[in-house]
Amino acid sequence: MKEHIKKGLFVLLMVVLLGPMAEQSTNFIHTLKLSGAFVLTEEPKFSFEDWWEGKFQEAKTKSLNDQVGFRPDFIRINNQIDYTLFSKLHFFYGILGRNATLWDGAYIDAYQGNDYIGHDSILKQALKFRKLQDTLQKLGKTLVMIHAPNKGFFYPENLPDNRINLFRGPTNIADYTKIADSLGINMIDFNSWFSKIKNSSPEILYPRQGIHWSMYGAALAADSLVKYLENIRKEPLQHFTWNKVDHDINPRYTDNDLSNALNLIVPACVENFAYPQMVFPHEEKAHKNKVIYIGDSFLCQWYYSGILDNINEKWDIWFYFRTVCNPMHAYGEPNAPIVKDIDWMSELLKADCIILLYTPFNIPQYGSGFIEKAYSIFFPENL
Repeated sequence: MKEHIKKGLFVLLMVVLLGPMAEQSTNFIHTLKLSGAFVLTEEPKFSFEDWWEGKFQEAKTKSLNDQVGFRPDFIRINNQIDYTLFSKLHFFYGILGRNATLWDGAYIDAYQGNDYIGHDSILKQALKFRKLQDTLQKLGKTLVMIHAPNKGFFYPENLPDNRINLFRGPTNIADYTKIADSLGINMIDFNSWFSKIKNSSPEILYPRQGIHWSMYGAALAADSLVKYLENIRKEPLQHFTWNKVDHDINPRYTDNDLSNALNLIVPACVENFAYPQMVFPHEEKAHKNKVIYIGDSFLCQWYYSGILDNINEKWDIWFYFRTVCNPMHAYGEPNAPIVKDIDWMSELLKADCIILLYTPFNIPQYGSGFIEKAYSIFFPENL
């Protein structure tokens, strides 16, 4: 009996020692890649100079460590143990809050006013926005400001224990919505609206394990945008609807983007997600616009769901007024056009609507320079 135990332990030891080496050489078992952004150490080039200084050995050790067999599995096991037993996250800006709610600290800062840029700065930009809105309106174009929801405003009860009772100062979103409303700016405040309908919504509007609005929440917002544009432009637009909603505890698209980045074996929490089966009925008198969307990653959910393809005649997303995404250039495409390299003003003047959509933590960079650059072109005498 003892001999069998010894042999069994010996075999187990060999598997543990040799298994990763065999996997590294042959890749005989498929291992899921890790999520998130990281850089693996490349195989170093040998040189006697680096050898004598110890640089080659150090680089080689890091390279072997990054290439060892079953590395992603070992990392997931380690991360899962730390999360389950110690509530520890292996994610450089990830924070764990109450009720297994995952956070990015920037969203908490926006809620508590830690990133407040001041009333005067917001007023200055809002005045430029209003002048652009009036100028574009004379050209038959509609400029709209949209505030996407922010997780801090949606889940204040689920903030981390060490931040839930901290003092809240003035916030950028509170000032911006108040000023924009007083100036008559075309504005949709989804941040406030989502908080108001949070308890009455039949479905999840904002996932606890994600950083963006849910796919369901994004669909509700897009429907509201269509109705808002229809009212402003006084023309019937292409609508969409859904009669059926798929429910799934397995998140799709960005609904678990924070949890996914943790590289756990099981999700950080379990949620029942909703995915509407959207229908875009043909309507004889419905008009489709040429639309340019400028904003942050809260535009991705409209892109992934196919909404943009069906409600617009032509559409472009200028992410952070930097990279271009459209039907010809997929989101994240390495060779996607850069906004500064195209005649963006010419494209702007071809559009019917220009939509700026940012979540509150991006208000300090609202418009990503678009408002200021467009203003300098239309009003050079005011610079």
